[in-house]
Amino acid sequence: MSSKLTPALMAQILADGIIDADEAKNLDGIIFEDGIVERDEMDFLFDLNDQAKGTSSEFDALLAKAACNHVLNDEKTPGVVSADEAEYLIGKIKGDGVVKTNETLIVATVLLNAKTVDPSLTNFAKDIGLLV
Repeated sequence: MSSKLTPALMAQILADGIIDADEAKNLDGIIFEDGIVERDEMDFLFDLNDQAKGTSSEFDALLAKAACNHVLNDEKTPGVVSADEAEYLIGKIKGDGVVKTNETLIVATVLLNAKTVDPSLTNFAKDIGLLV
């Protein structure tokens, strides 16, 4: 994880409960500094999202972009959402017991950008009303 993604940064971002546009822009610079979104960086974003009372559209877009990068730009299965990656995304999205609108955006964005998707993610998309 980037050494800049610290508990202190999380606390600072969440101090007012809202992840605003400026905070999202700052996070984007940190997360995409090396062009690759690692698992711990994705975990940081999901943790922020779970704890925030509200998020800006800029953060929502960052969350979806980072998730796509994380699962679709990896060396093992580029362009493909593997069963493990689908399990990870579904687990993180369902982790706090609520599927937020911006988490629905993650699923939609991944589905639109993937060459191949594990059926579990497609089924999850149906469960949350994205697909019929």
